[in-house]
Amino acid sequence: MAEYNDDVIEIGVGVNSPENINQLGLQLLIEMYGVDPEKLNSLSFIKRKFKKAAKKANANIVKIAFHKFKPYGISGVLVISASHMAIHTWPELGYASVEIYFCGNEGDILIAKNVLLEAFSPEKICMTKVYRGIPEEFMPSGVTIPQNYPTATRSGLLTKIFKLL
Repeated sequence: MAEYNDDVIEIGVGVNSPENINQLGLQLLIEMYGVDPEKLNSLSFIKRKFKKAAKKANANIVKIAFHKFKPYGISGVLVISASHMAIHTWPELGYASVEIYFCGNEGDILIAKNVLLEAFSPEKICMTKVYRGIPEEFMPSGVTIPQNYPTATRSGLLTKIFKLL
């Protein structure tokens, strides 16, 4: 697998820095350039690789929704109990926009990222890391966030919601 030491932008300074928030999750926004157009236009390839990334990262898949556009391009989301993984492709440009968002302590976001990078083999990436959470000043008085939040509470709730759909 190629090493990707390209641009990494960290969002989360000041109030939203990891040191100043009750961190609920980490979000990776990955711009992939120079990707094989056939991979970017193959619905079966993309679904298979997203499922593999979630499985390898120990994330629980709740719902899968992908759509292939005509004449080309795919958008999709894999809802996991820890949040979601999404992609939008432009095969004609060799470009994909990927978002991986994991909350709580379920799964390993870096494993999911590495599986997808290995599968798509972009020539270059630009990645943005966003630390998600609540600054101490906005935490309700007396409320603490459990170690496994929101995974434990969300996984059951999301499953119930999607059964209703």
